[in-house]
Amino acid sequence: MGRMQYKGKGKGISSTVTPFKRRSARWVAHTPRTISDLIVTMAKKGMSPSQIGVIIRDKEAVPSIKLLTGQKIVRLLKKNGTHLLIQDVLPSFPKISTV
Repeated sequence: MGRMQYKGKGKGISSTVTPFKRRSARWVAHTPRTISDLIVTMAKKGMSPSQIGVIIRDKEAVPSIKLLTGQKIVRLLKKNGTHLLIQDVLPSFPKISTV
């Protein structure tokens, strides 16, 4: 009965939302240049962008690369000319090579 009273809202409006911030936290010790260099070296070792993000988050204590550098990991790799294969395409290579 409660849903009928809300004129289209129905299920409520609660959800998880990231905080509205445009700058990285003060306690982050890295500069955008050091993080972008670290991303490029990890990509040259053969890591995917998602693996790079997890390692930087866990080991380097950077909560958001986008807030620190202003760009996402994939765009940083494209800008630096690092060859990058799309993660969705990689699992299909073994199937293609067997055909």
